[in-house]
Amino acid sequence: MACGDDDDDDGGGGGSTLARAQEDGVITIGFANEAPYGFADSSGEATGEAPTVAKAILAELGINEVVSVVVPFGNLIPGLEAGRFDIIAAGMFINPGRCEQILFSDPDYCVPQAFGVEA
Repeated sequence: MACGDDDDDDGGGGGSTLARAQEDGVITIGFANEAPYGFADSSGEATGEAPTVAKAILAELGINEVVSVVVPFGNLIPGLEAGRFDIIAAGMFINPGRCEQILFSDPDYCVPQAFGVEA
């Protein structure tokens, strides 16, 4: 999962995304339509590996209502930064450039690098 940086440099407060979501009991997740990692089911709800893990973690935090927003993969970070959703629930490679833009959770899904050669 990934989320935007809630820090207010002006000290004005406003609360964190997590605190607000826990108070309201609802959060909006952004995901890319990429089966099996995250995709919309026939009713438009987010399902797949990343949304399922996110929903389980959110339920443990007392957030039981999840609103799903599907966007192209390249629009996940811009959508998060624009406030279209509160968190990203999608398989996303963690790299320095992305870490400058958003905050990541600890990885819950890792894929090692590999290459194939002709036998």
